[in-house]
Amino acid sequence: MEFLESWFNGFSNYLEALVSPERQKLMQHCGKACAEAGIMQVYKNAWTESKGDIAACIRIALETLAPDVIYEPVEEDGLPSDKCYDVIFPHCLCELVNKKYIETPLQCECSRQNLLYVWESLLGKGNVSVETKKTILSGDKCCIFRITFR
Repeated sequence: MEFLESWFNGFSNYLEALVSPERQKLMQHCGKACAEAGIMQVYKNAWTESKGDIAACIRIALETLAPDVIYEPVEEDGLPSDKCYDVIFPHCLCELVNKKYIETPLQCECSRQNLLYVWESLLGKGNVSVETKKTILSGDKCCIFRITFR
C-alpha cells in the first residue's frame, strides 16, 4: 500500500508538470483503457439494441449504469435536446481517487477522455465533443461533463 501511495504521488506530480497537450494525450490512453475495462461493452450493446439512436442508446445504457451515471438533456445554442447532454456522476467512480492514490483534479481529464472515447467509438471521430463542467476533485458536489453530438 505504501509503495502504491508513493508511486501515485509521483504520477500526480508528473501530471501537474505536463503541459496540456501532453497531459491530454496521456489521459486519452488512460480513459480508453478504463472504458475498455468496464463500460464500453454496456454502450456497445445499448448502441446495437437502439439501432443507432442516441437518446435510445442512453436510455438503454442507463438501465445498467444508473444511479451512478445520470444523463440530462441540455438545450444549448439552438441544438435539439437530443444532441446535448450533461453527464452527471453523483460520486466519483475512479478507483484511484476513491482509494486516495490520486487527489489532483487533473485526473478528471481521464473521465472526459473516457466519455469521448466511448461516444467516438460509436459515432466516429469528430462527431462528439466532451467538456468538463464540474468535478468532485475540484470541490464540486458532483462531476458534470457536457457531451455535444454533431
